[in-house]
Amino acid sequence: MALVSFVPRKGRRRAHWRIAGERRAKGWLTSIRPARRALLKVSRIWGLLALATLVAGAVLLNLGYLKDVAGLQITERFSAMAIDGDTLRLGGQRIRLIGIDAPESAQTCRDEHGSTWACGREAHARLRALVGFGLVECKSSSMDRFGRPLAVCSTGLVRDIGEAMVRSGYAVSFMSPRYWLVELDARYHKRGMWRGTFARPAEWRRGDSSAG
Repeated sequence: MALVSFVPRKGRRRAHWRIAGERRAKGWLTSIRPARRALLKVSRIWGLLALATLVAGAVLLNLGYLKDVAGLQITERFSAMAIDGDTLRLGGQRIRLIGIDAPESAQTCRDEHGSTWACGREAHARLRALVGFGLVECKSSSMDRFGRPLAVCSTGLVRDIGEAMVRSGYAVSFMSPRYWLVELDARYHKRGMWRGTFARPAEWRRGDSSAG
């Protein structure tokens, strides 16, 4: 039988009836509440982790599709072949180096003495030498009007192949401010084509070869 006792009013506390063991019961309930809250928190964390795992799996499954659409080459490294002074063949795909324009294979320039030299073939040889430093990795997120990925490419020894081409004077900055300062440096030090006169490749393609 439960023992019931009357507790008189004291200060602001109202008079009430108390059942023996009531405080112990309340103390037990109070003690399990933090554990319950912790359990709910852990279950929410596991739920979020499970959702993140599903999302990551979906991204990985679709990575090949994204590469086909955007021409992305992020982690793969291939032996590359230089097609001309600003285009590579990488993993069976043609890649255009973004932000540069090299002289065409048939284009000629004039040196500091006014003599003609085959700057187009020299640019091709320069790019071939750069990609010969090891496997090539390219990162691209856009295409040119011919459907080729526009990419920044590198090797283990060359951080940015496009930048190296402009710095050596065998390519110029093209349709982007990315390599403007690099071109100014090559021009100041009279490297490559800058040691004489030449028509910019875009002008040469339009038929204005007066400087070459």
